[in-house]
Amino acid sequence: MNKFLLNIAICLIAPAALLFAESESEERTEHETYIWLEREGIHDPEVPDSKVIDLLSKGIKHKDPKIVHCSISAVVMYTSWVSTLQGEGKKPPIERQLGSTPGLYDLFIELWEEGWKKSGGIVPDGQYPEDMDERVQHKTGCTAPDPIWITLAPPMAALFPGDEKVYDIIWKDLPQRGTHSLVRGLWNGKFNNPKDQQYRIELLSNPETDLYTTTLTVRSLGDLPAEKGLETLAPLLETQTLKWGTPELVIVESMMKYEAEAVPYIPLMRETLEKSRGVGRDRELRATLKERLVHFEEKYAEEAELPTP
Repeated sequence: MNKFLLNIAICLIAPAALLFAESESEERTEHETYIWLEREGIHDPEVPDSKVIDLLSKGIKHKDPKIVHCSISAVVMYTSWVSTLQGEGKKPPIERQLGSTPGLYDLFIELWEEGWKKSGGIVPDGQYPEDMDERVQHKTGCTAPDPIWITLAPPMAALFPGDEKVYDIIWKDLPQRGTHSLVRGLWNGKFNNPKDQQYRIELLSNPETDLYTTTLTVRSLGDLPAEKGLETLAPLLETQTLKWGTPELVIVESMMKYEAEAVPYIPLMRETLEKSRGVGRDRELRATLKERLVHFEEKYAEEAELPTP
């Protein structure tokens, strides 16, 4: 099995493992405790933040490299899981404040800078353990690849949003991993500089941008408004020129976040919602957005008299 896909799968199924969590009364070795933290404990709402933070703060300074690796892996896997859910418009069932872990920021920055320097500015492919299947099935070890520094840019974006050093790291590291990784890193880090805005607009102006990246970029322009955000979003609904599909509902959702600026586009948003025929969660989102648009029109009743551009 592709190791990258396997790692992502672990992120997504980890909460389900709680159904089979070991009893707290069971004795574990120190290493087993950190395996438990990565796979179960960090996802368990019954485990208080204070315990998670305490384990991580001790683990990242431990003399045993396996425990340091497990501690970092727990952070990487958890933030990846949360980011995946948020990118789908879902609220994570538990949101840990891992950025408050003493020493975590300094360690991550130090590890990344050392790794970047040694690699000559090239992000190498991760090497996963040969016994990965055993680790996954029987919880015999943690799952992050080596060298560990290559995993740190995404969690740093999520845990330390707005940080200038992290911003520099994102623009050095994530472009080498692909467009979607960079979009996600900038979004998680809440970075909205002119350079970031222009990057998002260029992606949405390219008909070849894949649907997954398009959707996340649209969310980014909603959560992090740009000067030309509406001018970029509205034509996507009007022209339908994106090769891999148009995330209409997400576009409408993001447009409404521009508040009064979006008033001239009310007819376009209403027409889009009327024509859209979603299933499952899309059907629920459509219903929510239709109700929200009614309140939106009421809020801006006078401005709503303006003609559609």
